[in-house]
This record gives sequence, structure tokens and C-alpha cells, in this order.
Amino acid sequence: AGQPQTWMRVNDALAKSDDYSAERMGEIAGSDLLNTYAHRCGVTTDIPPYRSSYLGACNMSLNELTGIFATFADQGVTVRQHIVVQVLDEKDRVIYKYNGEAHRVFTPQVARQITGCLQNVLDFGTGTPVRQQYKFMAPAAGKTGTTNDYKDAWFEGFTTHLVAGVWIGYDKPREIMPGGYAAAVALPVWANVMKQMQQGPGAYQMLDFPIPA
Repeated sequence: AGQPQTWMRVNDALAKSDDYSAERMGEIAGSDLLNTYAHRCGVTTDIPPYRSSYLGACNMSLNELTGIFATFADQGVTVRQHIVVQVLDEKDRVIYKYNGEAHRVFTPQVARQITGCLQNVLDFGTGTPVRQQYKFMAPAAGKTGTTNDYKDAWFEGFTTHLVAGVWIGYDKPREIMPGGYAAAVALPVWANVMKQMQQGPGAYQMLDFPIPA
């Protein structure tokens, strides 16, 4: 891996976080196409047309990145992110209710293919500590991300009913810790939160991802 003459399946490249493959796919797709889909998912900033951008070296907030993963979790449909769902008065009358603004970005088939690749990240790739170490065994998909010099560590993941993103770093970028890979510092937060979401009367459903017709 990592050499121009090496062949690797997209599925395996994603699971193993192969940088050369990510860079090559970015060049094939081009920044215009990537920006088109990123903006449809709610990203407000542009992805610069540089090779490093395809490895994650671009200005994107945790909120925006989580919105992209939420689009795959919702079978290709994106919804404007919001905090308040509804507000009731003292007599339980609805005085405000969020009206979802949803639109389709990817076909259900494309979204399911990407979800399957991201499932493999947890089952066979850089995200295996979710299963092996933290014993979160529900159907889930996710991706690790670590920037140069261990200054940022990300983990994004989702089940059928819940999406969560984790960022570890400093306001003024500096090394988090020696060897501060996302699998070591961000992934544990995500896995432990998701395990908590399985418990109690308000637990989220965590079902198998549907396969579209």
C-alpha cells in the first residue's frame, strides 16, 4: 500500500486509511465534484484543490463533518441540523416545532455502499478497537482520522438511529500526545458514549442497516 503501482480495493483502502488511495481518489473525482456534494450535505466552506485536502487537511467543523455522516446514516438524505425539536408551554401546548428541511443527496443504494465500507472500518480496519477492546457490538459504521503531528484526532460513526462525532485537540494546535492516533484517543470516547446509548428506558434502537431494493 502507499505505492503508485499497488492495486487496492476502495473498500480495503478506506478500512485501512490508506493515504495514497485517498489522494488518488480525490484527484480522480476533483475538488469541484467533492465540493458540490459536501455543500449538499450542509458544509459551508470549500475544500481546496490540493492533494492534502483529500487527506483531511481542510477547514471543516466537527458539526459539518458529522452532518455528512448523518446523510449516509439516513440513507442518503440530509436534514438541516438543529438543537430544539419543539417547545411546550406550561399547559403542554406546542408553541414551537421544528419543521425538518430534508433533501436527498445520494441514492439509497450509494449511501448503503458507503455504509458497508464504513462498517468494515470497525470490523476489519482502523476502527476495530470499537469491537475488540470496547465491546460495542451493535451494527455500526465509522471512520478514524488523524492529522499530521497528532494535532487533531477524529472519530465519526453512526448506527441506524444515532450519529456522533468526536474531535480531540487543542484550541491552539499542538501535539495531543506521542502516537495520538484517533483510534487511541477519539475512538474510545465514541465507543463508550454509544454503549451508554444502548442502556436504560430511553435507549436508542440499533438495528441492522436496511438494504435498499
